[in-house]
Amino acid sequence: LEQGRQQERHYSDGGARATSHCDPLLSCTNSHCSEAFMLASLLPPIICSWRSPGVLMGRSASVVMHTSRGVAVGSAPSIESLRSSLLSTSVGSTLAEEAALRAEGNGPPHTDALLRLFGKSESDVRVTLYRDTAAWCPYCQKVWLLLEEKQIPFRVKKINMRSYGDKPPSFLQRVPGGLLPALELDDQFYTDSLPIMALLDGTFDQGPKMIPARGTADRKRAEKLLQLERELFGAWCRLTFQPGLGIFDGHKRYFLEVMSRVDTALGETEGPWFLGGDAPSLVDLQYVSHVERMVASVAFWKGMKIRGDGAGFSNLDRWLQVRLHCAV
Repeated sequence: LEQGRQQERHYSDGGARATSHCDPLLSCTNSHCSEAFMLASLLPPIICSWRSPGVLMGRSASVVMHTSRGVAVGSAPSIESLRSSLLSTSVGSTLAEEAALRAEGNGPPHTDALLRLFGKSESDVRVTLYRDTAAWCPYCQKVWLLLEEKQIPFRVKKINMRSYGDKPPSFLQRVPGGLLPALELDDQFYTDSLPIMALLDGTFDQGPKMIPARGTADRKRAEKLLQLERELFGAWCRLTFQPGLGIFDGHKRYFLEVMSRVDTALGETEGPWFLGGDAPSLVDLQYVSHVERMVASVAFWKGMKIRGDGAGFSNLDRWLQVRLHCAV
């Protein structure tokens, strides 16, 4: 009711005044007012002009925006003028520089990047990664991370996950099941993240070797750790996607027990990685995309802390801290 009274006070026969209670964080229903304050938070602290015509119950309306330095009255600024103001800031200029680098296939990893060259030319690109548009899919993330770690030049084509809309017919013609990720290497299509990662590691020599040689101790360890990752994934799904914590907290206890074994495995090498050494392996990439989601989901849905002080997984925490410096 109070919000309704505030909304009614926004409008009069001659116009409307947006005062300090028109805060978009308070879910004000006056869209003009909310937009004005959101724009004001992005612009430098100057007197800005914002007058938006509208109609409510047959009466014309306009918005006068209050800023930290005064009251602004006038015509609405154009999108171009707003963009120009934003790009004139230090943050805006940095973002513009990064966008220019991305367009050339350079710069840091970014979800908007459609070309990654790592100092090579476009003629060197043999790989096209088909990944989800939202950059949310954990299986796409594993392949993406491997390409970045090994600095394999690649192009990106974004495809909807089914939850975000239909997949393009042109993609379904080449990948009938619509599976993501998909990878095109030398005009051949491949699906399924782990086989794709193995293919890339065997095809491109640059960067860290992701898969240990057959018959070695590291290979046997990698195989066991990949089995453990599947056990952890199953325990997480059972805990997260069912109500409560299980009978006598059984789902919670099992998840923590498996996570404890993962933490122990991480402590068995000198470095932070599952197989030791100076760089991550396929095992690390297989774990990280799901473990990142586990940290957030069990905290949100189950109130459980598995990262940071007091969580009891110091090796996992060390691994995640290092992972953050080179993750996409």
